[in-house]
Amino acid sequence: MPILPAGASKAIPAPQGHHGLKENVSDDFIVLGKPDYTGIEIAYKPEPEGTRYYLWTTALSPKAGEARLQMGAIKPTASYINTIALEPNPETVVLQEEANPVLLRYDQTGRTHFVLEMESNTAEKGKTPLAMTWYDKPGIVAFDASPERRKPVGWYRFLSPPGLRKMRFAAHGSVQTWAAGVPMTLTQGDIAVDGARAYEAVVADPPGS
Repeated sequence: MPILPAGASKAIPAPQGHHGLKENVSDDFIVLGKPDYTGIEIAYKPEPEGTRYYLWTTALSPKAGEARLQMGAIKPTASYINTIALEPNPETVVLQEEANPVLLRYDQTGRTHFVLEMESNTAEKGKTPLAMTWYDKPGIVAFDASPERRKPVGWYRFLSPPGLRKMRFAAHGSVQTWAAGVPMTLTQGDIAVDGARAYEAVVADPPGS
């Protein structure tokens, strides 16, 4: 869910704590405010621009019908789906097939989540370790901030630990990887319960080799 640029403060990806995941991934993927790392817990402070946030995305529903709404401790001050204002703290919403524009307004800092779930006849195939509660759950409506893109491309960049030689991950679609600007050797693995394929990427010429 990207933040609307006009008159809105910025959001950041959700951190998982000072000392790693601790075998738990938070369900609260929406993070509002400036993180303060000085204490034991990460606190989220107001930003100079204020504490009003607008989040916009599109809910891609496989069919028309009623969806159950799951929200975190922080509820939207106002929310709209298909330009229709929702009642405060609704339990269900009506979705149309395919794209449903979603607009959320939050007026405070902190962490929370907003999830839409439809009835599904598909049985759960298993639970992915270190995942959110609903990650493998059938019927969860996907969010897409760029529904007009027929073939979306995602670029992900991060600093690796010293001495990186290889890494493992799962992804949908075709994949290319680089380390220090040099293409890595990719090996395909099995397909996971969510349809993503496992990959192993090996550094071609690791430092010190």
